[in-house]
Amino acid sequence: RSREAEAIDEIRERFVRLHRREKLATREWLFLWIRELEALRLDDVRGGKVTVMGVLETRGVAFDGVVIVDFNEGVVPAQTGKDRFLDSRVRRFAGLPDRQDREALQKHYYARLLEQAREGTILYALGENRLPSRFLYELGLGDGERVAAPRELLYRSEPLPALSGDPEVTDFDPAAMIWSASRLQHWLECRRKFYYRYIAGLREKPEEGINEGQVLHRILDELYRERTHFEDEAQMRQALEETAGRFLVSEEVRGLYLGAYWTKVLQDFVRKEIHHFAQGWRVERREMPVEGEIAGLRFTGRVDRLDRQGDNYLALDYKSGSIASSNRQSSLEKLTDFQMSIYARLLRPRYPVLDLAYVPILDGGGYVPPTVPEEKEALLLEHLEALRGTRTFVAEKTDELSRCRYCPYQLLCERGEYL
Repeated sequence: RSREAEAIDEIRERFVRLHRREKLATREWLFLWIRELEALRLDDVRGGKVTVMGVLETRGVAFDGVVIVDFNEGVVPAQTGKDRFLDSRVRRFAGLPDRQDREALQKHYYARLLEQAREGTILYALGENRLPSRFLYELGLGDGERVAAPRELLYRSEPLPALSGDPEVTDFDPAAMIWSASRLQHWLECRRKFYYRYIAGLREKPEEGINEGQVLHRILDELYRERTHFEDEAQMRQALEETAGRFLVSEEVRGLYLGAYWTKVLQDFVRKEIHHFAQGWRVERREMPVEGEIAGLRFTGRVDRLDRQGDNYLALDYKSGSIASSNRQSSLEKLTDFQMSIYARLLRPRYPVLDLAYVPILDGGGYVPPTVPEEKEALLLEHLEALRGTRTFVAEKTDELSRCRYCPYQLLCERGEYL
């Protein structure tokens, strides 16, 4: 019998002994069993048919097949901080190994590993200005074969757009489109992303698992479905926990974790909501659709929440992440998120006494008004005036590579972590 089987049998016996008299649902039993297995640790790097090892651990061992990953400069050879305290000249004078010695030793380990294996495969990436390790050439291994990433795994549309060249759109009519804050943001940030999504109609495949931001929005929408306010914190916390539980029940273990995490993190949000309602504010609308015309272009949107206090109205936008970029008050030329400015232009004809605010749900809650709203609305009108006169454009990639990190089209642009 293997050590893994013996360890699991021991945990199972203890588990049965502790919980013999309890009656729980299958989901609850599974959660408790996984918690028990979390403590299991087996120090066996040689276990299984496929073994994951560092290069130093391969010394003196021969394998039938070897796959070396991340064979890129900056990763191989591995860097060390030892030379920061003693430079190479001092180390050579003292008879200590320097950086060149350590790199030569690593190169020797890789050479021996590949020589003794029946088959060997080396993987390295070329995206984002990354280069293969110089060991590839110093060991005489050649450039290898360039393999395209499996784009069909991430996108629905067929055939997929070609990878080379910047597409040119010659019959662009902004007035024929229905715009939104997100569509305008894509236009301002990256013409190529705008082209893929709204011209080519290329949609990424849905994510597996839970989207925390979307679920939080749905929970808060459901929380105020039957009531306009709460009167005390305990009442609201209980309602919030029950609502979250209903939405997370299908997520099993991760849902239990998120429920417990949100219950703790949302305490400040709940406290500030109760203070808000104590001032006479009441939830008037939820997920309220808005539409209208701005600078000759049609816009649509959906306001997360509209609160009322007498003749005063407050439009709220829930944010599960940071609001720093959306609510900047300097370097406005870099602003691409005009959601609050668009809402203000669409809502004020119906609600003359109107304020707007972000609600950082997971960052203390509260109501954060948009900074320098007049300047942002003026900048919005400038962008829309330029957009309205656009009839052709070249779908170039953005120069800000940081925007490619979470972009769903990074494979098509040959950028990002997939490469």
